[in-house]
Amino acid sequence: MTNQREFSLIFTGLFIAIILFTYDCANGEAGPGDKKLVPSGAYEHILRKGWIGAGQPGKTRLREVIESGARVISLRYPSEESFNEQAFVKNLGGIFIRHSVSEKEISLISHRQAMYDFLDAQFKIPGLVYIHCRSSNRVGALWALYLAERLGTNPKKAIQAGRDAGMGSLGPLVEKILGTRAIDPGEKNLQNPEDGKKKNMKKDDEEEEDFGC
Repeated sequence: MTNQREFSLIFTGLFIAIILFTYDCANGEAGPGDKKLVPSGAYEHILRKGWIGAGQPGKTRLREVIESGARVISLRYPSEESFNEQAFVKNLGGIFIRHSVSEKEISLISHRQAMYDFLDAQFKIPGLVYIHCRSSNRVGALWALYLAERLGTNPKKAIQAGRDAGMGSLGPLVEKILGTRAIDPGEKNLQNPEDGKKKNMKKDDEEEEDFGC
């Protein structure tokens, strides 16, 4: 009778451990073969369990990320890179995914929706994730927009989460998209039509010069 009770307790304990392990993996926790991945430096931030948003990592940091078992997601265009990151990661046996995005593309709802779909799909895949741009500016901006537009988070809270994730110069654009930015009266009442034309031309130029983000 005692042996049966002990066996029942052991079986129950194992069953609970399996359930907890499965839950952790589903939420992006490290598996038994993975090392722990924690933010390192000012340009790395925790987005959610198992996810780190960051600026461009160097080769040493990339090695650490790959050794942790995390997959690497880059929001940068190949032309921005100082070295071939995809080849570097793959040569070390890591997983590299590129989902490039620019400020101009962030302004377009169709591109944002595609990014949200991409994130939703990645969230369903177990394992650690290291997602980065150059300075975590784009990472933070997209995180704020995802929280607000896809998950329905309060815009102000979403923007703060974006700032916590590294959003900087893209903050005003995100605030404008989410309707939390106060409009300067000078923007609404341009006296000279030529001023408005020049302003739009300047805006277009700024949107093209994205790679400093």
